[in-house]
Amino acid sequence: MLARNISCVILLVVLTASQTWSQHLDSLIALRDTTLISGEQIDLQLQIAYELSDTDIREALDRANQALREAEEIASVRWTAEAKLAIGRFYDYLGVNEAAAGHLMEAFKSFVELEDSLKQANTLMNIGNNYFYIDQFGSALEYFTQVSEYGRALNDTSLIISGLNATAAVYGNTSRLDTALILFKEALDLSRQIGSIQQEILAYYNMGDVHLYSSRRTQALEVFHDLENFYDLKENSPKHLSNLYNSMTLAYLEKRDLDMAKQYSDSTLHALQENMRLTQYKEYYLNLFKIDSVEGNPDLALAHYIRYTELNDSLKNAGFKERLANQGIYLQLESKENEIERLTLDNQFKDLKIRQKRLTNYGYVTFSLLMLTIVFLVIRSYRKIQEKSILLEKQKEDLKAAQQRLVQSEKMASIGTLTAGIAHEINNPLNFISGGLNIVKELQEGIDWEGREDEQQRCLQATKMAFDGLDRTIGIVKALMTFSHRGGSKKVET
Repeated sequence: MLARNISCVILLVVLTASQTWSQHLDSLIALRDTTLISGEQIDLQLQIAYELSDTDIREALDRANQALREAEEIASVRWTAEAKLAIGRFYDYLGVNEAAAGHLMEAFKSFVELEDSLKQANTLMNIGNNYFYIDQFGSALEYFTQVSEYGRALNDTSLIISGLNATAAVYGNTSRLDTALILFKEALDLSRQIGSIQQEILAYYNMGDVHLYSSRRTQALEVFHDLENFYDLKENSPKHLSNLYNSMTLAYLEKRDLDMAKQYSDSTLHALQENMRLTQYKEYYLNLFKIDSVEGNPDLALAHYIRYTELNDSLKNAGFKERLANQGIYLQLESKENEIERLTLDNQFKDLKIRQKRLTNYGYVTFSLLMLTIVFLVIRSYRKIQEKSILLEKQKEDLKAAQQRLVQSEKMASIGTLTAGIAHEINNPLNFISGGLNIVKELQEGIDWEGREDEQQRCLQATKMAFDGLDRTIGIVKALMTFSHRGGSKKVET
């Protein structure tokens, strides 16, 4: 009776929250005047887009693009930057990394121009996510560290939590799982202190993922079931439902519970149909490949593995990596050059004031010396620019070479994974064959062959041929397993 009453209360709360959200969205839409283009109307359009992003990401993206067109029409730097930030976030959520990066880089430049530190930090967070999803963890860590620094400088706890979660995710993907777990726990505690349910869900989920990739599957499943049963992700954080179900599928696969693995694989697909994420579709097909391999469905396994590699290759496009890296280098160089230019101008201004006082005394001679100094500074600056250009070209060449090595490494890792699966599937029936042959051998030894020596000889030869074939097959399997043995890092979601 008590359980039924609690269920009714929970249902009433969910329905009330859903109705409140719907009323809020309707009120925003009612305030929107499509015949008027102004900063206030663009702000309303973006608010509507963010409200829709958890339920209809494509409609949210359409509204953000409409806001961008209106902002460009009235030539507003502020609202153009806000619209590009929203578009970048929505593309990042969909997994369209290249489009996301372009809009986010442009938004960041505008926020620097506007001197808006909070927006700069939020944009850097999304840029860092782009690097993270293409496995550029070093670059991602640099951006996430900057986000944490912004959070401390602005005394913004929410930004600090975002920086902690993202930094811990990088550590989790670079085999520093214990450090990652400590940072996720710190983010979880801070989230509970400020009452941020979405950041609490993200930190708690990532703690479960650390347990999973540390082979603590039972602890991982306890965390995942807590999230499923007590946090109402469908209402509070629907974009993380597919992450949760993918991780639960993997956990049950590793525990050899195929029924539960298939159940949560179906739940993953349902969540992705409501909130599409290419990064999670990739993990979904990888889990399907593993399920089909265990169940002995090689055709389905191969089809799902091909789909996984297609998505993986599209998300880690080499050309996109190069452009993103070059844009990152550009931002760093631009920031340093602006600082150098500011300092140079300050110094020149001070020199000019001193020289202006001396002009009355030294006249033409002092003026000539000033002109020579300016020419010298220009020549020196020009040489520095040339040196920077040469250095940048060298860095680009080094990056191309590193990308080629990475692509080759990923191919070999994929071949190793497939080889290991094939070897495992061959090894099981070999065990049955070996057992059967040993039984046949024992039966032969117990038969009275007197008067049937020819038949005995034929049976012995046949048994020997079977054992020879078995030994050769076992040797092949061992060779395949040796070929497939190699290390790899696991990914923790940000």
